[in-house]
Amino acid sequence: MDVTYPASPYQRWLAMTTAGREGLQAGGVIDVTGCLDAALLGTAVEQVVSRHGALRTRISTVAAAPFAVQVVTDAPPCGQAAGGGIAFGVEISELAAGTHRVTMRMPASVLDPTSFAIMARELAVIAGGRALEPDPVQFAEFSDWRNEITGDAVPWLPAVPPRTPFTVHRASEPLTPRLHQAVAAVASAAGATFSDVLLTAWLAYLWRFEPERSCTVRAADDIRGADPELQGVVGRVTAYLPVTVTFGPGVPFIEAVGLVAEARTAAAEAGERALAG
Repeated sequence: MDVTYPASPYQRWLAMTTAGREGLQAGGVIDVTGCLDAALLGTAVEQVVSRHGALRTRISTVAAAPFAVQVVTDAPPCGQAAGGGIAFGVEISELAAGTHRVTMRMPASVLDPTSFAIMARELAVIAGGRALEPDPVQFAEFSDWRNEITGDAVPWLPAVPPRTPFTVHRASEPLTPRLHQAVAAVASAAGATFSDVLLTAWLAYLWRFEPERSCTVRAADDIRGADPELQGVVGRVTAYLPVTVTFGPGVPFIEAVGLVAEARTAAAEAGERALAG
C-alpha cells in the first residue's frame, strides 16, 4: 500500500531546481574488515528499511498537488519501488582479501548525508545482536511539522529556481593528517568550525574571478543537533542555506573565516525566524 504526503519545504525547492536531474543519488559507504556475513547484513538492512519510511520513499507529482509529494511504499528494501521509483539500494564489493565495502544509495531528494551515518550505526547495532531504540521519529512527521509552519512557502530559499542550466561535477580529495590539523588549528583560532574554514577557502577562490561582487554559496544546516527527538530521523532533514560574503582587498584569511562563520550563523538564524513566523 502506498501512502502519500507533501514534500518538505526544502524538497520542494530541490524539485524546482533539479528538474530533469531526478536521478541524482546520495550515497554512504561502510568498509568491513574480516568476515562479512552477507545473510546477516541482508537481515539488518531489512530491519532498518522497515524502521524508516524514508527508505521506502519516492518523490512524485500528482495532478491535485501544486508541488512534489512523497510516496511511501511497501516495496522491497532493494530494487524498484512501486510506480517505477528508485528504492533504497545496497551493494557489496570486495576491496581486498578480507576487506569489503558496503555501498548504500538513495535519491538525493530523499536522504541527506547524516541519514547514512544513522543507518550505519543501526546496522552495526543489529549485527552486534543488540536492540535498537523503538519507534524512531519518521521523516513524514518531520516534513508535516515543517509544512505546518511554512504552508506553501519556502521562506529561506529563492522563490524561483535558477534560469540558467548547470551541470553538477563531483570530486573528492582526502585531506592529509597534516592538512587536517592545520585546518582544525585555523578553525580554533577563528572561533569557527572546520567546515567554515573549507567554505572560506572555496569563497576566496570564487572571489578571485569576480572580486567586485559578493559570492554566495550554500552551507549545510542540519537541525538534528538542536532537538534530541530529531537525532535519529532518516530523511532529507539537512537544508543548504545561502551564505553571502564579500571579501575586501587584503583581508587576512583568518578574519575571512570569522566573516563566513558569522554569515553562516546569520543565514541559519534567519531561516529559523522565517520558519517560526
